[in-house]
Amino acid sequence: MRVFLGIVARADNGSSAPERARAALRALDRASALVRRSFPSREAPRATTWRSPDGAVVLASWDNEADLVEHEPLRILDGTALTDAGYLTGAPADAVLAADPDLLGLSTRVGGCFALARATRDAVVAVTDASSSVNVFTGESPRLRVVGTRALLAHLVLEADRTGVEDPDPVYNGLAMRQMATQGHFFGGFTPFLGVSALPPATELRLDRWFARRSTAPAVASARTVTRHEAQELAHDVAARLVDAYEPFRGADITIQLSGGRDSRLIVAAAAAAGLSVRAATFGVPEHVDAVLAARIAGLLGIPHTIELPGGHGAEAPLAAEAPLARITRVLDVHDGMTSGWDDIDDYGPMQLSHGVSGGGGEVLRGGLILPDVDVLTPQIAATRIRNTMAGTPLFSTAVTEAAAAYAAPLLELAAADPHRAIDDFYYHHRNARWIAARRSSARFRTSSLDPLLDSRLVRAVRQVPARDRWDERLAFDVVAILAPALRDLPTEGHRWRFERSAPLADDPALAATWAARDAVASPPSVRHQDWKQLTHPAARAALVGVVEEHRHALESVLDGAQLDAFLAREEFPYPTLAWHVATAAVMVGTPWHRTSRPPKVLDAVPGTATAAG
Repeated sequence: MRVFLGIVARADNGSSAPERARAALRALDRASALVRRSFPSREAPRATTWRSPDGAVVLASWDNEADLVEHEPLRILDGTALTDAGYLTGAPADAVLAADPDLLGLSTRVGGCFALARATRDAVVAVTDASSSVNVFTGESPRLRVVGTRALLAHLVLEADRTGVEDPDPVYNGLAMRQMATQGHFFGGFTPFLGVSALPPATELRLDRWFARRSTAPAVASARTVTRHEAQELAHDVAARLVDAYEPFRGADITIQLSGGRDSRLIVAAAAAAGLSVRAATFGVPEHVDAVLAARIAGLLGIPHTIELPGGHGAEAPLAAEAPLARITRVLDVHDGMTSGWDDIDDYGPMQLSHGVSGGGGEVLRGGLILPDVDVLTPQIAATRIRNTMAGTPLFSTAVTEAAAAYAAPLLELAAADPHRAIDDFYYHHRNARWIAARRSSARFRTSSLDPLLDSRLVRAVRQVPARDRWDERLAFDVVAILAPALRDLPTEGHRWRFERSAPLADDPALAATWAARDAVASPPSVRHQDWKQLTHPAARAALVGVVEEHRHALESVLDGAQLDAFLAREEFPYPTLAWHVATAAVMVGTPWHRTSRPPKVLDAVPGTATAAG
């Protein structure tokens, strides 16, 4: 994992040059001490820093990748400092990255999942990729402007400057806490920390002593109508970009978590087309549709396939669980406070040179929010889903609920005029660029994970396809057929491809002839798998409720107490995700989670659950 922080001392506050140099040096010293709060490792990260000749501009980088990567985390070229987080494909030499005056324009031609930062004697410039797959955060204090890849670190450095406290506690944003408690992540530029915001995708931020300037080159979704011929050309371009996304792992052995789903087919088809040495693994039980379809996919592609049985499989197995407070604390620590305890993360450990591939981000290829039970997307359906996601759930105070509704209003207006664009924009900006990105970039805290569906050049190519044409899933279907023709006519899990869900295509006889082969299949009802985080067992549910009750006072300004009481009193949670989200918000605000000692992940048997024979 690599973390960077750029610091610029402000001149617009009337400070002198010596005062600016002292402010920047003090901030660097504080950041060097506070980074242990934000870097999710038991071992101290390697630190490299650069300061401008006058001392007022700083670029610092921390990593745990020593001996595992080819280039240094922070490079100095003719008085310019350059660093990155994530990984790049097809990038020019460092000399070009350091000298090109249009860093944003250059970044639009680079693939991978990355954030870039460049510091000169006058400024720090940071750039996000087309999917914001590595979140970049910024904020200001009376003496400083900062930009970096960990929101907590940026916030603590700014708070230390504001207050003079060397190890400050975070200050939280009330509306952002509602977002966490509702959805388990943050929307748009929100972060949990007051005064720190996230940059949008494909954005350049320039910080100098006088100003903070932003410019964007967004991967804008096309609004035009395309012919079938044009759609095929776009699909070939997307397929080529997806294969290119595997460039960093050429020659490496990789393992792909394979299921019967659409995104899983996309990434394994591209890996095979790229000529990689691929192994497939499916988490599940042999009779589950995921395992059945995954085995067929692997067989058709000629790659090894194994099934990994989940813990707690079978009626006699004990239900093992982690203490909810420990789990939430670890997730907040590793995910930089950006996702809830519903999204688990591996245990702590040293960085390893292992290669994993994720299918996260595939919804961008399929038009944003996936509504599997919806055949025709109307303005009402789009608006209802966006409203429920961004401003629904009656657990919160009137003030923050009204603020949430106001924040959602522009997307709701768009839904009335163009529901496909609204659903696509919602997912692209508020889910993919924040929730998916936070999970995937944090997953690199100890492994070199590849995220082909978040690749910057791929996302730019995908967004050239109109949202309506992606939402019907024809693009994803065509890309699979281009990369692995043998997979084209396999059944799908749960629902048919949307473009041919109701009937075969009348204008494509060849495709219609194989329509029956692509029918959807469902999981057999006999599959049994206990998952404690679903909170179906009373003991597991009681443990999480106890965490909420202990820390709910921290959210008094956000939550409606009576509504919360009614929710917690339920004998079962129809939406266990909401319980985890509320608990996470309560733990974040009500505990010093950022001071964790990072204890090991331990799962113990839940009292009262079955014990395995023997």
